[in-house]
Amino acid sequence: MSNGDTLRFSIGIAGSKPLGDYIALARMAEEYGFHTFSIFDDLMFKPAWPILFAVAPHTQTMQVGPSVCNPYLVHPAILAGNAALLDEQTGGRAYLGIGRGEFGMPHGPRGSVEALRLLGTQVLPHLKN
Repeated sequence: MSNGDTLRFSIGIAGSKPLGDYIALARMAEEYGFHTFSIFDDLMFKPAWPILFAVAPHTQTMQVGPSVCNPYLVHPAILAGNAALLDEQTGGRAYLGIGRGEFGMPHGPRGSVEALRLLGTQVLPHLKN
């Protein structure tokens, strides 16, 4: 790290816990100064978005978002809509992690990413950050 850089810590958790546990974990992570709170959007666990919407009102400073959403399995319009709503709920602290994840790319690598970029140009003006 060079001068002026800040070391930031994030926490990522699988969707395998009772909902109340995530709220408690998010509060604890924020108290300890974590920068980002992530829920893995894995197919074999609870979906990330409902957990994030439950956690968001109980945080004040951390970024909150899914890690990693697969645009090859979930339509980019759904991802963009969820990200925009989470950003609204957090007052501009949402982020969207995108990647192919462990389950591959059944619809090809380019189509979904290009569609997400196009939607991003339409959604970004509505986001706070």
